[in-house]
Amino acid sequence: MTTIPCKVAKGMFSDEWSVEVIFSKRKRETFFVRKEKVYLDEELTDPAKTVSGEVEVVVVEEKGDRVLVDLLSPGITFGPRFSVPKSFLKEN
Repeated sequence: MTTIPCKVAKGMFSDEWSVEVIFSKRKRETFFVRKEKVYLDEELTDPAKTVSGEVEVVVVEEKGDRVLVDLLSPGITFGPRFSVPKSFLKEN
């Protein structure tokens, strides 16, 4: 299983989390992901807060120091495929 770091908040529905992947200081995207594909660093007890976590991805292609990955749920503003630095990847 491969994951990347994210910030996690309550989702719109009980079976999902709102996941924010921070690509850089200027670029971040939010996704709604099934709870079983997200791993929280601590329990999320306050619906107004976020916690650090990891979201499961599938590696599609490596391009130099970047990796093309698929998220298992589409993003709010674009599809489920995006590029991240290789350093984001964590093998569990």
